[in-house]
Amino acid sequence: MTNYNITVVDDYEDAIELMDYNLYKEGYQTRSFSNPMRALEFITPENTDLILTDWLMPEMNGIEFVKALKACSRTQDIPVIMVTCLNSEQNVDDAYKVGVQDFMTKPFRFNQLIRRIDQILKQKKQAS
Repeated sequence: MTNYNITVVDDYEDAIELMDYNLYKEGYQTRSFSNPMRALEFITPENTDLILTDWLMPEMNGIEFVKALKACSRTQDIPVIMVTCLNSEQNVDDAYKVGVQDFMTKPFRFNQLIRRIDQILKQKKQAS
């Protein structure tokens, strides 16, 4: 077991189930939310080591969600990977400008996502 906690935020239930299942197989603990507003109420540095979020969500999109995370001193240092079907150069630039650590386009290979998660968590551990 990795003992890392990953929070998944995506309004598409099938995507959540797929992420949860595959992350669990890799040894991660997960907590998932289909509503980013609810996720913001839950996320703290004590219960979340990394966040995977979609961009296209109702009520609050992924960019607004990341902005809210980065604006809060308690959550600003939690790494975020944006996982979305949007793939223009402008989308990627916008995501990095608000503070995501990585950007992946759907569909993706899960082993690539795991490598990116592992790399970010390794860097986070070395920095602390």
